[in-house]
Amino acid sequence: MREFLRRLVRRAVKWAGIHPRDPALLKWFPGVSNTASGVAVTETRAFNCAALWAAVRLIAEAKASLPCILYRRVGEGKERAVDHIAYRLLHDAPNSEMTAFTFHEVLQAHALLRGNGYAEIERDVAGTPLALWPLPPDRVRPLRDREGQLWYEVSGGSITRHLRPEYMLHIPGLGFDGTRGYDVLTMARASIGFTLASEEYGARYFGSGVKPSGVLTHPGVLSQTARDNLKQSVEDESGGLDRAHRLMVLEEGMKFDPIGHTPEDAQFLETRKFQTIEIARWFNVPPHMLRDLERATFSNIEHQGIDFVTYSLRPWLIRSEQEYSRKLLSEGERAAHFFEHLVDALLRGDTKTRYEAYSIARNNGFASVNDIRRRENEPAVSVPEADDYLRPVNAVSMGTGVTSPDTLLKIVESVEAGTLSASAGRAVLSASFPSLALERIVAMIPLEVPSGTGTPVNPPATNPPPNGGGQAAA
Repeated sequence: MREFLRRLVRRAVKWAGIHPRDPALLKWFPGVSNTASGVAVTETRAFNCAALWAAVRLIAEAKASLPCILYRRVGEGKERAVDHIAYRLLHDAPNSEMTAFTFHEVLQAHALLRGNGYAEIERDVAGTPLALWPLPPDRVRPLRDREGQLWYEVSGGSITRHLRPEYMLHIPGLGFDGTRGYDVLTMARASIGFTLASEEYGARYFGSGVKPSGVLTHPGVLSQTARDNLKQSVEDESGGLDRAHRLMVLEEGMKFDPIGHTPEDAQFLETRKFQTIEIARWFNVPPHMLRDLERATFSNIEHQGIDFVTYSLRPWLIRSEQEYSRKLLSEGERAAHFFEHLVDALLRGDTKTRYEAYSIARNNGFASVNDIRRRENEPAVSVPEADDYLRPVNAVSMGTGVTSPDTLLKIVESVEAGTLSASAGRAVLSASFPSLALERIVAMIPLEVPSGTGTPVNPPATNPPPNGGGQAAA
């Protein structure tokens, strides 16, 4: 009989396309639990946990919101390969039924909750990818044949298919065999079950209303009718939200003793807080991003946001980029193309911090005006100077100097415009062009003439000639 039931269940599971170890099987057996808390943790039930829902939604939506760009290497730079089919599949639409955002969100949610995200690659007869179709992770199983070749078994209804790796886009989470990630729903079922059990306990506790808000004491003995009348009178006068905090008048020596929170109630609230932190650990997200702001401050919340991008989101981005390159590009294309997510928007600081960084980049010569405008999503300025890179004159080496005539001309123009004093201009020319004679410098930037005199201010004394003679004229 037991063997018959086992075969019956196996056939039903195979027909339904569910893996034998899938927690979803528990819904067929309502009295069976897979956690010590007594709560059966299935995929649908797990999403009833608010912290888990928030964690999965946070990472999945954050990743889906980042554009995935296919670049082509051009010399020392790069350009978008918009003419490549893989660019359109991952940036615009992976198939005829969903957008790129939805595709990335679904695939990442599968990888977070079930440890693996699968998408079937539809190809033409030449092997060119045409579409990407997400697959439920509980219906896909990696396996190897007798020769050790990797295959993917896809079950659905009464049909089972076997796909070669080049037809399967697979993004695994943490795992030890390199081909399949651990099922987070299974690994974390104790924590998830405890969270669901505490939620259910709290809901039943407050829903049943067995705990009174206070005790009304009468010095005498009341009949049942008198007790009912007294209770009804108190509820009519003070019961309900619209009559809260009203003054209560007691007669015949009656006393009202309120019942506050017991230590057990306080411990229950602490347990609820702890479970949010526990779920945050499983998904490696900062607690404040699950709306737990107890330990977050204005001084560290920006850096915690950067930590989220660096330590929570970036590993998933790298996994995806490498799998995209491996499955959607040929071996020859991988040498000249690569995928990359645009994460600059998530790393942007406040306006003041960004503008201070732009000022440093501009003044130190490694960003132009148009470079800065592109980072701010502003159109480029159509003037030649907007693409120039500055070179600070005070950072020029005294030994080598700057030999560019344009630099010399700019220094002279700055003196003529009044933005640089004549003495400072001569000093900059002397330091930047050591081989330039003093007479030539004075000819380009004449000495100042004090008002009321016709005698120019003498330049500073120069080094004496090699014979030791000579002195600056008086």
